[in-house]
Amino acid sequence: MGVEFIFHGLLATGLVIILGLFAGKLSSRLHIPKITGYLLLGVAVGPSGLDLVTQDMAHSLEVVKDLALGMLLFAIGAVFEMHRFRTIGSKVVKLTFLVAGITFLLVTLGLFAMGEELYFAAVMGAIAITTSPGAALLVTREFNSSGPLTETLILVVGISNILSILTYQLIVSLGQVSPDATLLNTLGWLGTEVVASIVMGAVVGAFISWWEGIVEDQAELILAFIAGVILVTGLAKSMGINPLLPALVMGAVTTNMSMMHRLIYVEMRQTEQPLYIAFFVLSGVALDLRLLGTLGLAGLGYMIFSGLGKIGSVRLFWKQIKLEENVGKYLGPSLLAQGGVAIGLAMGLKDVFPDMAVRVSSIILTTVIIFEVIGPSAIRWSLVKAGETRS
Repeated sequence: MGVEFIFHGLLATGLVIILGLFAGKLSSRLHIPKITGYLLLGVAVGPSGLDLVTQDMAHSLEVVKDLALGMLLFAIGAVFEMHRFRTIGSKVVKLTFLVAGITFLLVTLGLFAMGEELYFAAVMGAIAITTSPGAALLVTREFNSSGPLTETLILVVGISNILSILTYQLIVSLGQVSPDATLLNTLGWLGTEVVASIVMGAVVGAFISWWEGIVEDQAELILAFIAGVILVTGLAKSMGINPLLPALVMGAVTTNMSMMHRLIYVEMRQTEQPLYIAFFVLSGVALDLRLLGTLGLAGLGYMIFSGLGKIGSVRLFWKQIKLEENVGKYLGPSLLAQGGVAIGLAMGLKDVFPDMAVRVSSIILTTVIIFEVIGPSAIRWSLVKAGETRS
């Protein structure tokens, strides 16, 4: 009697993580970011390559991607420590709004001028605002950097991603407006969703921070943090709310209320790693190489306009905002990297605009590979030029 072999979802998960570890090692030897190796591996084992991981298998692992993205946004929220705002203040907030606004307008109007539909261009403009928190955090930690550029970079990255999420949600909401709905009703619904996201993340974050005071086992506390991320992500998904903002708010609340957050976050990085590998490999699986031939101009335009928006806006306004010279010279290139947040927003379209989601995701995944090669090197170069590296 023969044995029937069925490629189970757990087998696919294990394969993705094990191969991802090898891809990460190979990427390090080739001196390229590990995220690039993960994405390329996903392409190789996915439908565009060997088809070892089919789209159906990838779809069955959506919960893994949701959890990984929740952990990533939680980590972003952790940069919002109050002492950072006290030392830098409103200047960074003003600069971030300018960078986000100019980047959004350049990408949107630039793609529209190239012949793309305005709504598609606006979605791309909202995603362009994002900056990879992973690249910024890992490079600054690797070189033990400190100083005005480092502090400004971390805050700008955090605020930029919040603005990107809110802009994206507004545009997607407007795209779902029915003929009999008013703009005021749509904005009211969006405001309700944003408030619900903030309350949700704040309540769970405050509860986890309170829990810290009644436990003695560090392992139990780490488990509570992870469970909180799962809870807030699952609750948001159950309510039909984009889970990115609630997870970010939870991270911001815990980083300011928890006494042990720094130690906990260091320990959690080891737990997060397999989730991040799975997330980026599965994102690569979703990349449809057959579409690349038709996406060349749009992808190139997206890269050029987003890069010009970030670098150009900093160079134009740093003097008016009275930032330090090193910040004005070197912050712009440090904002080029894009990663998990951009991918998460692109993937989020599949539930509302599935046809557009395929094209947006293909552009974002393709450009993220390029940005994740250029971005970390640009951050390292900027920190060295600013004289803020310590190792």
